Amino acid sequence: LYQLRGRVGRSNRTAYAFLMYKRDKMLKEVAEKRLEEQRVRMQKAMQERKTHEILKEKAFEEFKMELKASEGKEIDEMTSYTYGQKAKTNG
Repeated sequence: LYQLRGRVGRSNRTAYAFLMYKRDKMLKEVAEKRLEEQRVRMQKAMQERKTHEILKEKAFEEFKMELKASEGKEIDEMTSYTYGQKAKTNG
């Protein structure tokens, strides 16, 4: 229907649109079913997005921990080197 709305009045010619549906089902039932399907899809998408965000946060926390460990190792190496240099000059 949204596509049809955008087309009305764009020409000087008369246009027609035929909307078809099954007579044995009421439009309300069909609309409610589609709405429920969309709601379920939306819930799944939100759950996937939340899961993705949680995994992303965990990966970032792991990265920060690895970086901190690496920095600690570098500081320890510099301290050891500095201590070794002082020991050589004093001893």
